[in-house]
Amino acid sequence: MPEMSHVEMADALQRAARAVAPQDVAGHFLATLGKTGGNDGTLRSWAYALNFPAHPFQESPGAERPGGAKGQCVICGLAPVEEAVQALTDLEAFAKHRIAEPTIEDVARFDRMLGALAELPPDARASDLDRAWKGLVPKSNRYSRAALVETLGACSILRTVDHPGHFTRWIGFWETNERPTLKGELPPPAGFWTRSDGIGREALDLLFPQEGIGRDRFPRDRGPEREADPVPVTLPQSKKAKRPALELAPRDLVGIEQYGRWLLGVVLGRHRGPDGECPVVEFFAGSVEALPDSVELLRDRSARAVGPYRDGPTWRREPLALHGLELFGSTWSERVERVARGVPPPQGRDLGPAPNGYRVVLARNTLYALKAVQAQSGRAS
Repeated sequence: MPEMSHVEMADALQRAARAVAPQDVAGHFLATLGKTGGNDGTLRSWAYALNFPAHPFQESPGAERPGGAKGQCVICGLAPVEEAVQALTDLEAFAKHRIAEPTIEDVARFDRMLGALAELPPDARASDLDRAWKGLVPKSNRYSRAALVETLGACSILRTVDHPGHFTRWIGFWETNERPTLKGELPPPAGFWTRSDGIGREALDLLFPQEGIGRDRFPRDRGPEREADPVPVTLPQSKKAKRPALELAPRDLVGIEQYGRWLLGVVLGRHRGPDGECPVVEFFAGSVEALPDSVELLRDRSARAVGPYRDGPTWRREPLALHGLELFGSTWSERVERVARGVPPPQGRDLGPAPNGYRVVLARNTLYALKAVQAQSGRAS
């Protein structure tokens, strides 16, 4: 396969993904499940390629390499595109060969797998599926069963509100590097999934419409509605006293310094969860060299957006609930400053209605998220 640019690879992947029917590639997954033990990666490659964004190479900030060599692209993580070749190879091979049709037993096997999943306790993790599926998937081992879990995560069947899966939208490079703990984990979204999250019924019903799958065991998808409490939240004083306690109230404009540039966002309110409370911030797209002298300078700057989504609007606003900001200026070199008060949130501009939810970022993943905020312009170019 000849070497491709980012733009060429995006076009090739999207064409390859759209050249096959979703039910065909999912049916192939069922038909090969008992033969390969889960080692056929075609369905996972399809989900990866489906929403691959058209974009030029955008080098990740802080990833410079000796001798001027290019680092990783902050959008897709490729350097430049080698890692996408396998997905394209899988899809092109699938399009050329006869499609494997699932038998009644293939469908029954998948139904038994979902039944074992349904019987897990609410706090069970995706890693527990290895044991639950051990006797259900012939010719499998723990590595191929882990690949099955990753595939169902990529297809947005094992997903969470904060980690939707490639079938829902493109999952950016830094999102795929997030982990719920410091131990070895499955990649998102499966790494964050618990039985209490249920499964993505929309994805299950679209990809696996076959009779004989007990889908009624799982409720319909829950919406992402999650409004920030419209009250202040206080970042406690730095342990090293480099920064005093900082109260952030709704409509405060905040600046976060990273890699010598400033990210700007407006506080929407407070998030409270099992990991404590933190501010919910909607960021402006991109970054600036210095804090603005006047908020009027932000009038023409759009809101940050993520995507593309499989369904419209293709790019959407995404506020972030950020844990770990109290570490800035002490444990981490990044700084956080309140710039002004009474500032309206960023404008959407063709990004659909205002978001009815926000994404929660754990403290250990906050620097990943901010790196993406800094590098991305808000939508593909």
